[in-house]
Amino acid sequence: VTLNQSLSSKMKQWWYLVKFDFKGIIKAVPFIAITLCGLIILLANAGNIGSMYGTTTFPVTYMIMDVITGSFMLFIIIIITFYSGELLWKEINSRLAPIIDSTPLSNHLILSAKFVSLLLVELFLLFLLMLTGMLMQTMKGFYDYQIAIYVKSLLLNTFPYLVLITLLTFLIHALVNNKFLGHVIVIIFWLGNLVLASYDIDHNM
Repeated sequence: VTLNQSLSSKMKQWWYLVKFDFKGIIKAVPFIAITLCGLIILLANAGNIGSMYGTTTFPVTYMIMDVITGSFMLFIIIIITFYSGELLWKEINSRLAPIIDSTPLSNHLILSAKFVSLLLVELFLLFLLMLTGMLMQTMKGFYDYQIAIYVKSLLLNTFPYLVLITLLTFLIHALVNNKFLGHVIVIIFWLGNLVLASYDIDHNM
């Protein structure tokens, strides 16, 4: 038996790993619970939208975007923090590392598949955010959704930020080489950000 190690074959296997990890995350109970919790909180706060300084306003898209991205960002960061470690240590925890190592894919391709699968999860969450925002506008009797603003804001502003966060989290786990210590360092990083923010000390991350 001759193994097919052509580029196209490797890319098919790579894409299979991407889809496998993506489906594994979005079907996982912790992911569903965290996501539903975030979305329920957003919808519960929908009643506060449409009022500014005691004046009734229309729930226009840019206003909705400020609410959904600000309120839901914590839940996305929790998902990135948790599943970055889970993805990187999944094979070791399930004792499948020797099987994965025997595949023709290099470690770099396997790692990139995990990274891309988590980015797809983030895009999935942003899509849910857009639908939730439109639902909130509908609940207020406002139907001028301005989908282009949703897409532009979520893909060009929010998503690049999430990519950087994911890259940083993966890098921390790769350097530390310990799942739980990696989680601790990432959590300390975000707690440090909250402390700095409380003193009005901000940076690009």
